[in-house]
Amino acid sequence: LEPAELDIVELIEKLGVRLRKAGKGYLGLCPFHDDHNPSLSVNRERGLWHCFGCNRGGDLAAFIREWQHHKTASDY
Repeated sequence: LEPAELDIVELIEKLGVRLRKAGKGYLGLCPFHDDHNPSLSVNRERGLWHCFGCNRGGDLAAFIREWQHHKTASDY
């Protein structure tokens, strides 16, 4: 499967990030920094995400890369 064929909201939720519907998009706590207020914004239609707290963002492939990097870094 290509990242464009996957639902970005479903995948992010399967990774354990709780998202809630907010207008046209979804909001949740960013898993890449110590987030206490929902700063992660996910746009299903565009297949994009952005965190207003740590300024990371991109498409689904970028989220997976960040997830893998964060997971690997937290193992040490």
